[in-house]
Amino acid sequence: MSANRAAFPIAVMARVLGVSEAGYHAWRQREPSAHAQADAALLKRIRTIHAGAGEA
Repeated sequence: MSANRAAFPIAVMARVLGVSEAGYHAWRQREPSAHAQADAALLKRIRTIHAGAGEA
């Protein structure tokens, strides 16, 4: 929804997607879950290792 805010109002997108506006805004303000944080840390490690592999 964030990517399309310039083209469509949040209210319209929420209705089409079957979600509430309040739920969307609450989701945007929440901290990332522990799982999402672990995924981000793993991705950072993978990218670091991958970048280092090209140096040899």
